[in-house]
Amino acid sequence: MNIPRKLCEICYCWCLIMLAGCASVSNQTSSVAELRQRAESGDTEAQRSLGVAYDFGQGVQQSYTEAAKWYEMAAEHGDAKAQNNLGSFYQYGLGVATNYSQAASLYRQAAAQGFIMAENNLGYMYDNGLGVPVDKVAANSWYRRAADQGYPEAMLNLGINYTRNGEGVERDLSQAYMWIDSARWLTQFSHNMRTKWRIRSVLDDLEQHMTPEQIREGKRLSKEWGESYLKTHK
Repeated sequence: MNIPRKLCEICYCWCLIMLAGCASVSNQTSSVAELRQRAESGDTEAQRSLGVAYDFGQGVQQSYTEAAKWYEMAAEHGDAKAQNNLGSFYQYGLGVATNYSQAASLYRQAAAQGFIMAENNLGYMYDNGLGVPVDKVAANSWYRRAADQGYPEAMLNLGINYTRNGEGVERDLSQAYMWIDSARWLTQFSHNMRTKWRIRSVLDDLEQHMTPEQIREGKRLSKEWGESYLKTHK
């Protein structure tokens, strides 16, 4: 197996997902006018894509208010990506009033469909008591779902919780190292520099609090995780 090439393919896929979990608007397949016509006729994918257009100012004047409107239409039709995106709008007050309960509800709907970004986001809401009661066990459960699928931010969040007491898991620095180092491995070719360097910063800090034996065990677990991940993502 050409591991560097395989990693490039994996990271390329994550670059697509990290664009807010959205499908971009293609000028080759549809003009904004055509997209709007489809969206107004009830096409769920077009509604979400028009939301993306307004979200990022692709072919239209950027407007979070308009983006929220179209995301909501698609979300009401059960589109998981739109539910997640609208949830983030409610979480951060983009185009709508901040409403953590609504954000958590939308994340839950998307996570129930297996959308990994929403699984991580819902975990974060439970981790920090945003719109739901603080529940570290539930937070780690949602983080773990996304982490098992190789979502770097969830792996980082889960790893951080393993470094502390009272975070819903028993403190285990080798487990923490495994998850954070595995996230580092997955993002080594990523263009998302913010996440990439945060992972490396947390890992460097963690090593300062570990014994050589703990680090060796963490590296062993990380290597095993990576080998298993590649086998299931051929």
